[in-house]
Amino acid sequence: MVFTHKEIDAVKNSLNFIKNFISNYGENFIYDNKNDFKEMDIVSKAKKYIREQYQNSDLSVRKMAKELGINNNYFSILFKKKTGINFVNYVTDLRLHFAKYLLNNTDEPIKSVCFSSGFNTFRHFIRVFNDKMGISPSKFRSINKKLSS
Repeated sequence: MVFTHKEIDAVKNSLNFIKNFISNYGENFIYDNKNDFKEMDIVSKAKKYIREQYQNSDLSVRKMAKELGINNNYFSILFKKKTGINFVNYVTDLRLHFAKYLLNNTDEPIKSVCFSSGFNTFRHFIRVFNDKMGISPSKFRSINKKLSS
C-alpha cells in the first residue's frame, strides 16, 4: 500500500495533535480523576462514620473533619458538592429516620426517642420533627399505631 504525501502529512498532523493534547491535558485529566476518586473516598468514609455516630449528639462538622484529617470548610464544601445535601441536613435526616422507626416500633417515651436519635434537646427535636414531618412526634406515633391496628 502506497500513501501520498498528503495522507502522510494528515497522519503526522493527527499524531502531533494527539501528542499536544496528552502533554497539555492528559496530566490534568489524570489528576482530575485521581482527585475525584480521593474526594469520593473522603465522602464515603464520612458517610460511614456518620451512620455509625449519628446517635451521638455532639457529632459536628468540626468533629467529622478532624476524624478525616481535613479542614472544616473543605469538608463542608466537599460533602455538599458530592452528596447534594449539607452535612447538618444529612445527619438530621438520619436522626429523624431513626426517630420515626422508634416511634413506630417501640413504646419508648418521646423524650427517650429524642435522645436515642441523637438530638441534644427535646425542644429542638420537637421543632425539627414538626418542620420536616408536618406533625408532632406524638401525633405521628398515634396515626401510625391506628394504621397498623
